[in-house]
Amino acid sequence: MSTRIAVADRAGRCAAVIAAALLLAGCTAPAAPERPSASSSPQSTSGAPQAPAAPALVPGGSAEENLPYFEQVVDAVVAADAEAPGTSVVDALVAGGFAKESMQLTADETSIGLDADTVVVSVKLGESCLLGQYGPKSDGVHAVVAAPIATGACLVGRTVPLEG
Repeated sequence: MSTRIAVADRAGRCAAVIAAALLLAGCTAPAAPERPSASSSPQSTSGAPQAPAAPALVPGGSAEENLPYFEQVVDAVVAADAEAPGTSVVDALVAGGFAKESMQLTADETSIGLDADTVVVSVKLGESCLLGQYGPKSDGVHAVVAAPIATGACLVGRTVPLEG
């Protein structure tokens, strides 16, 4: 009987060792990927990710299509001068291809002569409005597409007259 116990004991230990080896093999890190040697030819970069194209004006396009470009133009003005007057933003939008007659702008100052917390500029494109907001209380430039108000305008309240 002692021989049977010894054989069974050995078989159990052997199975335990094999199980432990398999467990440890599963926990090891995978082999490092092969690095090309200095003598190997360079790989083609055609599959490499390319930087996205800068937004551009889409003439005749919708407000949604032109939102990235609108935001880029407003952001560029504000990045260059955080206290840029609204007329500078309007001028940049006109230079960028938006029609001044489609724009509205809120005042840079309140009715009692204080600096406005935010300035809003809008461009009406079709049946939608591009709205851009910036200023010391805006935490950067924010731009959205919105429906016009009941009058057909994009902004409520008093706006700055834009000539020409």
